[in-house]
Amino acid sequence: MRHASLTSPVWPPVRGWPVVLVLAGTVAGTWGCLEGAAGSGTLPTFPEFEEATGTPGETVGAVKVTDPARLPGGPAATARAGDYLLYNDMLEVVIADIPHAYGFAETGGNILDAALRGQGNDQLAQLFTYLDDTFPRQLVYDRIYVTQNGSVHPVAEIVVTGHDSANPRLLGVTRYLVEAGRPWVRLVTEITNTGTSVVKDYELGDSIQWGMTEHYVPGYGTGVSGRATHSPWVAGIGEGVSYGLSTRLRTLAGPHGSNWSDMKTGTVDLSPGGRVSYERTFHVGTGDTESIAAPAMEARGDVAARVTGRALEMGSGAPVAGTRIEARSALNDRPAGIAITDTQGRFTLTLPPSEYLLSASHRARGVAVAHVPVDLTRGTPAPVTIELTPPSTLMFRVEEAGKGPIPCKLTFRGVDGTPDPDFGHPSHAPGSMNVYYSATGQGSLELPPGRYQVTVSRGIEYGIRTEVLTLPAGEEQVLAVTLVREVDTSGYLAADFNQLSRHSSNAWVEPDALILANLAEGVEIIAITDIEHVTDLEPLVVSMGFDDRIKVFPGQQMVSPVFGSINVFPMVADPSGVRAVFDAHGKMPRDIFDALSQGNPDSVFQINQPREGDEGYFNLLRLDPQTGEPEDPAFSFGFHAIEVFSGKRMKNASVVLRDWFLLLNRGYAFTATGNSNSRRITTQERGYPRNYIGVDAEDLSGVTAEALATAVRDSRNVVVTNGPFIRLVANDVGRIGSMVPALPDEQDGPKVSLALSVDAPGWIDIDEIEIVANGEVIRRLQVPPSDKRPRFQDVIEEHPESDTWYVVIVRGYDSLEPVVTRYKGTTITPFAFTNPIWVDVDGDGAFTPRYPARPPAPDYRGRPIEYIGLP
Repeated sequence: MRHASLTSPVWPPVRGWPVVLVLAGTVAGTWGCLEGAAGSGTLPTFPEFEEATGTPGETVGAVKVTDPARLPGGPAATARAGDYLLYNDMLEVVIADIPHAYGFAETGGNILDAALRGQGNDQLAQLFTYLDDTFPRQLVYDRIYVTQNGSVHPVAEIVVTGHDSANPRLLGVTRYLVEAGRPWVRLVTEITNTGTSVVKDYELGDSIQWGMTEHYVPGYGTGVSGRATHSPWVAGIGEGVSYGLSTRLRTLAGPHGSNWSDMKTGTVDLSPGGRVSYERTFHVGTGDTESIAAPAMEARGDVAARVTGRALEMGSGAPVAGTRIEARSALNDRPAGIAITDTQGRFTLTLPPSEYLLSASHRARGVAVAHVPVDLTRGTPAPVTIELTPPSTLMFRVEEAGKGPIPCKLTFRGVDGTPDPDFGHPSHAPGSMNVYYSATGQGSLELPPGRYQVTVSRGIEYGIRTEVLTLPAGEEQVLAVTLVREVDTSGYLAADFNQLSRHSSNAWVEPDALILANLAEGVEIIAITDIEHVTDLEPLVVSMGFDDRIKVFPGQQMVSPVFGSINVFPMVADPSGVRAVFDAHGKMPRDIFDALSQGNPDSVFQINQPREGDEGYFNLLRLDPQTGEPEDPAFSFGFHAIEVFSGKRMKNASVVLRDWFLLLNRGYAFTATGNSNSRRITTQERGYPRNYIGVDAEDLSGVTAEALATAVRDSRNVVVTNGPFIRLVANDVGRIGSMVPALPDEQDGPKVSLALSVDAPGWIDIDEIEIVANGEVIRRLQVPPSDKRPRFQDVIEEHPESDTWYVVIVRGYDSLEPVVTRYKGTTITPFAFTNPIWVDVDGDGAFTPRYPARPPAPDYRGRPIEYIGLP
């Protein structure tokens, strides 16, 4: 590690690179006002930086944007007027204005949007500092400056100042600089310890939210979610644009999630008055890793070698654009880099000198030679030619028996050595990985020649069809399928109350793709609960012509490291007609529920995934799983619903189910829900799980915000499922969510008669039914295989001795694949449960819980349970 000091708050306009990590023992001579600040009674601050004057340059510049049309734009763009644009002749990057906090960033001052100049193709979520290996610890900024705007030199710089979010005596300044002819932004962050204590093992880094791109790490490839890596650079590959982060002398190390990376560059001990500086480079590329790796290797001074070549169609010799060329080490088979061929089929790969195997892939073509050996240890090799076969074409038509074409999902799996096809990014539609969605049930697809198993589905009310097809190169095949609706869900509508779109910081699904996926999966009611954004898709649904099949309600998700995640839906328009975002920053749950209830009388407040590690409401605010009492005074019972079943987290669902049972036994009548919590199209399929809600409406046009809130919050007539459908009636009159009196029985005492039916299409397994009374399983029924409808039907009589609530749980043991994919290696199996039916046994017209809360929580907002007397 080299030691030096920086002596100027504004970089000189030179093309050289300072050292990556700088340590200094004092701050004197850099910011004079900090001298002696350590130990003072008031917190130190930075002096003001000098703002640039003159007209910003045309080639290189920095400016505060007043006209939104000047922003880069793109499918993931979130910048707005007031943000800052940093640009050169190759790229455009937006630095958010200080008040523009986005997602997990606590303030602006971070890279928000980025695109190649003039392309309007931002697909990035955000990049912000990541400190002390603690998420979301970061620099929170209070000032932003344009210190160089390209008016004097072909250099532009934006500077932001602030402090560590967990230690305000650690002051920070980050500088963003661009130069002409360089497709990257230089970032240098300096942190000064103005406190009186040593900060030990202080870790420096960045959190990257990759947005709509697929992150890639050399040596590891694209499958890095859930893994920790070490590498000189990391990248995100999108459609026509890519992003990268690199350092000059050090490696980037840290964990990766589904669309984020927390990358550390070093660890230091920071003494009082000491300063550390770390530098990295943010790259904007052309949709591959080559445009990231080549400049990163150049900046680092790494020894590099290049291989060039072309991708051509077999027979015709025509160039094939858009071919993905991947290099893997011939020594250990580790991924090394990816290039995309241009319109002439040409590619270049810049790699460390070694031996490699090149492979090619194209969404519609097969490859003549699977692997091409390349030796880069002996100078520049001859250009490589890779041949690809002509595409195959599949014409498809999917109908419902007697009703004509219907929306559907086609899932492709390669067989007999044929790879799975790749139709696109897992957040895109109609093609998404190996899945294709159709709104009309008919169309055509180009695929690589080969042999495929095709599964056609339409959600959990329909049967599926599976066909095996052989698709020759350059030829056309026809797939004609008829699906049968096997499950009667009349009286109920399928709803998903936790879906996210590209307006969330951790989800990058275009609204039209979201609607298409739900349509194909048979979801009828959707709550769009974007993080800190109210997304109203009703006009889009109408314009797409699906308003008779899908009803979309705007909502909002509030995320906090204090309380986790809370949804509110539907969000009600204010008098101006705008659905305003609720600002939950710094607020505790009780304050949030009180404030929301004022302007949203027809809304549901839902606690999301409450036992999800350090993101769960019950975990963070310490709800005791034995007593149902919270240990944190910030805990509030002011919500209406609990997301018991979240996405594919089946183990967590069992834990939260026990929490919910305990709260029911304490007398709290919270509605249990199940939602996909989906941030993608594939791998997080929309509507798995979903809620079947009993709504008093003849069709979707009658499902108003009030009707939805009444059904979920008040009536509680909700069945949660990822497959089986349950009907339950008590004493011939009591629906799910209601209370009925027990029937008299002179011989055995009070009686309850539970009419139960369970159904599912043939591809969904039903093995076991549990009858739960006051939290205890009192019956376990085995369901043999059967073709009858419904799959199980019986009347079950019980003789409770005291007031009792009943819930039915249904399980299957076979996988839901290929319609529903695995989750982190775990097979997803059928799981469903009802909300309670309460039975008044003592005849007092009320329900006495098993372990009543004394006193009940003062902020509990539970509505009275509807009492349905006997006829």
